[in-house]
Amino acid sequence: MISNFKNLLPGVALLFMSASLSAGPRDDQVANVGVYVQSHADLTAYTYTIRNTGNQPILGFSIGFDHYTGASEISGDAPLEVISPTDWKSRIIALEESPYYEVRWEPAAETGRLEPGTAQSGFTVVMRNPNPQLQNSHWTAIIDGPPTYASSQLTVLDGPPNDLDTIPPSISVEFEPSVVWPPNNKIRNITASVTASDDKDPAPAITLVSVTCNECDLQKDVQGAEVGTADLNFSIRAKRGGQPKSGIVYTVVYSATDAAGNKSETSATIAVPHDQRKE
Repeated sequence: MISNFKNLLPGVALLFMSASLSAGPRDDQVANVGVYVQSHADLTAYTYTIRNTGNQPILGFSIGFDHYTGASEISGDAPLEVISPTDWKSRIIALEESPYYEVRWEPAAETGRLEPGTAQSGFTVVMRNPNPQLQNSHWTAIIDGPPTYASSQLTVLDGPPNDLDTIPPSISVEFEPSVVWPPNNKIRNITASVTASDDKDPAPAITLVSVTCNECDLQKDVQGAEVGTADLNFSIRAKRGGQPKSGIVYTVVYSATDAAGNKSETSATIAVPHDQRKE
């Protein structure tokens, strides 16, 4: 969700201050935010931990916004996904006609807050391509003050927070039917049964990654397969082809991604035998 920054919060004028101001020791005494970077096969996940080191509750915080200059700092591609821990919500905020944005997290309930002396991790930005600004920019915390804000440079963490999930989900897939007979060139419906489990996320996201074939015209022989979605129903052509005994083989890949951005893949096949000869 892209918001006009001017409409963000009552008293938002506080965020537009003279650029001559800068972060000081007081800010780090109120809060600090660290980022841990994880590189996956085709994704980069930036996971933030915010710690309330002050005496007042924190009501929300932004990544990529410098309170003292009033400027958003992140440019380039928008996040592929923004993940929030339980009872928090996120939004992407940008000034109109500006190439820069920030990522903000707030408690999902009006009564939510991060109390003094506590910390919360699991705030994650998932990118298709790495963006150094997500680890080198500023954070700004909204405080139930005074003070009403704190802002400073992100700290890059050498290791994951204690409660950071670094283990990908387990995933398996079966098809009904998994063997299609006879090879009469007709379109047959396929139903996938995908099971995914994770040690922290009760419902990992399932995605159809690809459908390929050893001897097919994929545009004609695979129908209704919506790659990139949680599609569990599609159709294939029961065509005769391939070598005797092996026949046509469709290979289908699914992935499971947990709330921390950990991803795993699995594949299974659907066979259209060339014939029913015995070995």
